[in-house]
Amino acid sequence: MSSSSWRSDFGIFKSGPVSKHYEKKEDREVWKIFARDDRKSYECSNCGRFRRIYKTKKILFNPVRDYQWKKDNYSLIVNVTINGVRKGLNARKVIAETFIRPLNKNELVISKNNKIDDLRVSNLFITTKEVQGKLTGYLTKKCRKIIFIDSAGFNHSFRSARYAAKELGVSYQTVLDICNKKVKKPKFNLKFQEEKWKYYQINNILI
Repeated sequence: MSSSSWRSDFGIFKSGPVSKHYEKKEDREVWKIFARDDRKSYECSNCGRFRRIYKTKKILFNPVRDYQWKKDNYSLIVNVTINGVRKGLNARKVIAETFIRPLNKNELVISKNNKIDDLRVSNLFITTKEVQGKLTGYLTKKCRKIIFIDSAGFNHSFRSARYAAKELGVSYQTVLDICNKKVKKPKFNLKFQEEKWKYYQINNILI
């Protein structure tokens, strides 16, 4: 790699704390350079960690969270400064391209266990945007059916959250909040017919 190159760049981002999910016991930690200039280099490891390398010291640092739409939907960004120019790189893409292979234009990187902060190489895999779209469509179509468990323990199926809201006399948002376990004492026992783990089960088949 040339002395002033990087994998890809992103725009403005917001910083936030990042949880650590790497497990050193899983594999021997291996470090590789993904960006550099004349003063320093940047490395990432197969355990999902990042560090800056100077001539006399090494400094570990964490990626930051880029909250794009809402609190539980974010991406991890790695700050790098190359020849005085600051860039934000997608952390998952950096690790995947460093340890797996470079991505094509229509490809992206996904976490197997649905933990965005888990950047271990063993938790990442590359897929196409078309396949991701089909999987997301599967999740949207198949997981919107609602199951209502009444006081006698019988299950009742509603074809959608909106239909369940209409039949139960509550708001659409209330149904979603109960299914997503955001209500501490829900009036009704509701859940999605198919949980999100099905989506990742399909992903694992495609690896």
